[in-house]
Amino acid sequence: VALQMLVSCYSALKKYSKVETLSSKLIGCDSYVGYFSRSQYYFQTEKYQKSIDDFTEGLKYFKNDERAIFFRALAYFELKKYKEALADFEEAKRLSYLHPENQRSIDATRIEAMIKQCTEFLKN
Repeated sequence: VALQMLVSCYSALKKYSKVETLSSKLIGCDSYVGYFSRSQYYFQTEKYQKSIDDFTEGLKYFKNDERAIFFRALAYFELKKYKEALADFEEAKRLSYLHPENQRSIDATRIEAMIKQCTEFLKN
């Protein structure tokens, strides 16, 4: 828990090199939290493929985390992989409707907007 708190603090302070190092250590203690933390670091530093890889690894431990799926979709979107992004946005939407009580849920309006953008890019 202490390591996870350090990762959160360094992330808030934008000390990303510390976030990467500590998140990598955290993977050994709590794989899901470690992968999720490091994938967020990669996303924030525009290392989108690494972010996708870590979200995918983290989802092996907790496959129904709509936040992880949503953020992986954003990384796909940034890489212009709209088909993959659309599939993840739709899955995040489905999961958020299944668990509306979940405080971690992504705003449905934001998901819908991203689905619309992906659909438009795929039409062109």
